[in-house]
Amino acid sequence: MYRKELGYGAAAAIMAACKHLRQGDHWFVAFMSAIMAGLMGVCADALLGMLGLKPETGGLFLACLIGFLGVDTIFAMVLPDSFKKNEGKPRV
Repeated sequence: MYRKELGYGAAAAIMAACKHLRQGDHWFVAFMSAIMAGLMGVCADALLGMLGLKPETGGLFLACLIGFLGVDTIFAMVLPDSFKKNEGKPRV
């Protein structure tokens, strides 16, 4: 694993933790959201490469966007309605 992928994961994790702590969520919710966003942020470099974009220009932005939106929101936007368990707004 390379440094930039870990840096993208760290940026996503920090953004997710800051967002949840700013909203007044419990520290465990912020911690778990940061872990999930960090794991998804590690893939930011590969995702941009698959789309034909340069990871050097948009990798950090995409990682911070993943952290800010959160994994629950991203999955709610991507998954079809048949896979969603609860209807309505995802818990963020």
